[in-house]
Amino acid sequence: MVWSGKINCVVMAGGRGERLGFASKPLIDLCGALLIERVLGGVKDLCSKIVVAYSRYTRGVEDHVCGRKELCGSCMCIETSGDSYVEDLNKALDLSGFPVLVIPSDTPFIDKKILGDFISKALGTGAEIVNLSVVGRGLIGVSVFKSRSGGWINIVYEYSNSLIDIDTPEDLERARCMCGEDTRR
Repeated sequence: MVWSGKINCVVMAGGRGERLGFASKPLIDLCGALLIERVLGGVKDLCSKIVVAYSRYTRGVEDHVCGRKELCGSCMCIETSGDSYVEDLNKALDLSGFPVLVIPSDTPFIDKKILGDFISKALGTGAEIVNLSVVGRGLIGVSVFKSRSGGWINIVYEYSNSLIDIDTPEDLERARCMCGEDTRR
């Protein structure tokens, strides 16, 4: 059975983007939309509440996301330090409530059917923290937290284009090719 309800959501959008070479990764234009816009569009129908965590490294996220009802309803944007993923996540979890789907702003093609399947499986396990892992890629930053701490497991999915996460220049080039963009910029 694929889960079809609503869940609280946290979109992590405050990293430094070091592997990619610049911090404002959520604000990269891909296929005519910003990465963060694509992610929010992919998850908003699954979310009862959305918390977007940005940092001083990605302040433009607030300008492009917060207050845009068509993009994320009444999402809450919070500024985190951007210095520690764990600290930033904990700050967002303080505001989200449980259970919560955590998703990074660099998964632009995320598929609602895969997310629904993952959420259903995650909520059906006895683990408090469940991570989505992709064959050949590992963890991509998508998790369900039933509480702040406890036992965890990974649910493994075969790689598909909908599970691409953009961490490196090569990932970005692959994503741009997927939407037919000229990658020689």
